[in-house]
Amino acid sequence: MRRPAGLSGVQQPSGTEVVRGEIISKDEQGVTVKLADESSKIILLSEKTEINKATEATVGDLTVGEQIMVFGQKNSDGSVSANQIQLNFELRRRELP
Repeated sequence: MRRPAGLSGVQQPSGTEVVRGEIISKDEQGVTVKLADESSKIILLSEKTEINKATEATVGDLTVGEQIMVFGQKNSDGSVSANQIQLNFELRRRELP
């Protein structure tokens, strides 16, 4: 199986989750992301959440249909409190053989 460079074999601290998918909705508190298996995950935003593109981005850059990768803390209700969001990660990733 081909994996994006830099994502395989990375150990995440306990309670940390990485979410990849498409933004399907957005409100003041966060975004909902559709995952590859067609399920969805609620991503909670705070003033400490970093949102990046090729340069730093803002909450206004989060749009429905955007591909994102989220790093954050898993909550007991299944949502994720985002520490960092990468926009357009599909465009920048490199496939390994």
